[in-house]
Amino acid sequence: MSRFDALRQKKYLSRIIIFGCISACVPIILIGSVYYHFAMKSAMENIVNDAKASLLISKDRVERIFQNLELDSYSIASSPIVTNSMYDQDFTNNVLGHGEINEMLDKKKNSNDFIVDIVYYNSKAEGAISNNYGYIPERFYKDNQDLRTAMSWEASSKWGYLPYSGKKGYLTFVRQLPVVNGNNKNLGALLIHADTREIAKYIDSPTVESVLILGPQQEVLLRTGEYGVFDNMSAAHFMQTIRGIEDSSGSFFQDEVLYTYLKTSFDRTYISMIPQKEIVSSISWIRSFVIITVTFFFVLSILLTLLTSFNVYKPIRRLMHLGKSLNSSNAKSIHTNEISFIEQCMSYLKQQSDQLIHDVDELKPVLKERFFQQLVEESYVNDKLIRSHHQIHEIMSHRSYLVLVVTIGDLHKDRRFSSNDRAIIAFMMKNVMNELLVKVDRFQGEVIQDSQNRAVAVIFSDEELSASELLDKVMEFGQLIVESIQHYLKLSAFVGIGRVHSSFTDISSSYREALLALQNRTYLESVSVINAEEAQPVKKHGNYYYPSHLKQSVVTALLNGDLSTAKSNLSEYVRALRASESYIVITHGYFTLLHSLMESLEQQDTVAYVELIEHDLIGQLKERQTPGEVYDWYVYELFPLFQQIRNRKSNVASAIQLVVQYIHNHIYDDILLTHIAEIVDMSPSYLSRLFKKEKGVQFLEYVQECKIKEASRLMDETGMSIGEIASKIGYSERNLTRMFQKHTHMTPGQYRTKQREFVK
Repeated sequence: MSRFDALRQKKYLSRIIIFGCISACVPIILIGSVYYHFAMKSAMENIVNDAKASLLISKDRVERIFQNLELDSYSIASSPIVTNSMYDQDFTNNVLGHGEINEMLDKKKNSNDFIVDIVYYNSKAEGAISNNYGYIPERFYKDNQDLRTAMSWEASSKWGYLPYSGKKGYLTFVRQLPVVNGNNKNLGALLIHADTREIAKYIDSPTVESVLILGPQQEVLLRTGEYGVFDNMSAAHFMQTIRGIEDSSGSFFQDEVLYTYLKTSFDRTYISMIPQKEIVSSISWIRSFVIITVTFFFVLSILLTLLTSFNVYKPIRRLMHLGKSLNSSNAKSIHTNEISFIEQCMSYLKQQSDQLIHDVDELKPVLKERFFQQLVEESYVNDKLIRSHHQIHEIMSHRSYLVLVVTIGDLHKDRRFSSNDRAIIAFMMKNVMNELLVKVDRFQGEVIQDSQNRAVAVIFSDEELSASELLDKVMEFGQLIVESIQHYLKLSAFVGIGRVHSSFTDISSSYREALLALQNRTYLESVSVINAEEAQPVKKHGNYYYPSHLKQSVVTALLNGDLSTAKSNLSEYVRALRASESYIVITHGYFTLLHSLMESLEQQDTVAYVELIEHDLIGQLKERQTPGEVYDWYVYELFPLFQQIRNRKSNVASAIQLVVQYIHNHIYDDILLTHIAEIVDMSPSYLSRLFKKEKGVQFLEYVQECKIKEASRLMDETGMSIGEIASKIGYSERNLTRMFQKHTHMTPGQYRTKQREFVK
């Protein structure tokens, strides 16, 4: 490309970019301005509505709290215990009456999370009863100033702050006693101290800056948030504004603050305050949004313009880059001569095509193996797809086909390999079979590996061989495979051969027949090469009798611990099953014996039975095929495991005793089932089942009972507080109270009070 063309292209691109920016940015700016105006208005309305909704929710929550506390106060004040105590001439010495009132106050306090303390004051007896101190004379009560202030209030019930408790942030509800009307008044008062911090949690709202709650006399009951907004304005002016509005709810702006108020039927006023600057800052994102949007579309217009320009010149640009890469020494001629440039491109494409064909040729063996894998395992969806691949891999339709499957026996005895190495073994067998296949004549084949890691050879022949002649040749080839694998890999191999078929679509049928032939290893252990024609099942069921007596003899001998007799009876049992010459009968007999052994163990010890089934015995038995493999598995794996689990039962009592002793010796520690299971060398689940069986309770429940007993002892014998006792035994005070109530049906405080009264 000449310098003039480059400059001209740049000029066109610049014009397109400028025009695109103007076309995109001007409408965006106009739309953003209009959107900003309406969004600001809508956002203000939403903020006002959110403030009203938040305040209404806060009002409902706090009113519910106030009403519940007032109902609790009325319930206590109107109770016969409190009413009678006010007329009790000897109330000061009535210890039983003190305990009853204190118990009632404790119940009310524990049932409400907002109550910090409840104080019952008897002015006639000049004494008070509280949750925190019990009964105490007025002169010794450090909050006696609160009592005198509460008695001075004229209202029969009122919310407010008392001198001493108010400094702690407690809002107090005072009810004058007695509740019923009569000549005797001001005989006492009931004070419920509520924690304003807990109440404030129920009125926090992300949409409200500050909340103020006023009482009937315009006194402040509760404040939350920042209060500078309210303090800077005249309280008298503000209250005058509120009183001048007849509506029970509403909102208004005053002194750059949005005020929202609600008046309740209890003559309480709820007020929320949001500074205007907070409102403006919360919706300032619209400006940023408009700026970011304009910038985004400005950049986008540039990118789109560049992309459009590049698309126009893309074919030429690609050819130019291709020409430079093909003939960098003659790049100038490529720029000036388009014909030469196109010829260079075509030459490059030809080279790429040749390389692609070469790569496909290299992949043909892999594709061919994959084709046969899908063919033998019937992974193809339809016959049309099979025939398409059949033509690709040049398999003639008039050939004879059969399948040969090779598997390894007694792999569990070979310590060089594990059950997870079957894929490696199959790969080695494939290599051996491929080398042998090259040396044979009269037939050809393809060796693959199926999904179960077995070596599979698909045999096909063009020779004029009958089915029996081809089968004889393949039988000799199978025997050669067995001998070679034994010689080179030191492994015992078994070969199953399917029937001969005339169509390649029947290869999957021959594969299934070869697998069925391998199943006959259950009674043809000495035969290494088995073909489907010779392995027809012999129907002996009419003359065959299942050796159930031998099966029972094996189970009985094993339960009695007589391993030699069990082995002898097992050998006779396997020999009797082989006599049936039926894969189904033999396999069923092996699993029936396993079921009988597990059933006998379940009848004696359920826990041991559960542990036995966790070893996946059925899966292990399925992996054994020949009589020798099955016999060895029973004798060297199942019988020792069976005896080990049964013998463990005798050590259960001592193990459980050791667990109980450990719990008592470490009662102040964090006792974990997993740690104790390691000590007694058992699994946690097995130890848990044994403990339940021996002690009659779950492990965790037993630990809780021991800790509760220790807590009771500490409360009886020491002066430690409830919190100190809970920390010592490893519980929080709340958890100790919950556990103590569960096991003793009383709180720790009630238990200690009861014990002290009993001692007195």
